[in-house]
Amino acid sequence: MGNNLYAILNQIFPLIMVALVLYFVALRPQQQKIKRHQELLKALKRGDRVVTSGGLVGIIDRVTEGEAHVTVAPNVIVTVLKPMITEVLSDHKKHEALEDPAKEVPLKSKKSKAAE
Repeated sequence: MGNNLYAILNQIFPLIMVALVLYFVALRPQQQKIKRHQELLKALKRGDRVVTSGGLVGIIDRVTEGEAHVTVAPNVIVTVLKPMITEVLSDHKKHEALEDPAKEVPLKSKKSKAAE
């Protein structure tokens, strides 16, 4: 009887280990990512600089239940579904440039040492 139980445990143990590895490598990180994204969406407010899943970058003008109205250029406001917002940025220089197109933000150029 003891050998039979040992044989069964010997066969089941690898399956349990694979299930645990799968949980900690794939499932748990995905659940945490979903939770962080939901928290990000709950914290959206007017003035936040956001990136959408389509690559649009803009400033939130208004937030409603399932949508956000995002200014992507002066006098251009698009309505975006909140789940499509993937990131909140905090770059204030670009934020100012989007609000006032007359202010031009200079790009930093990197000079190569060969050119000097």
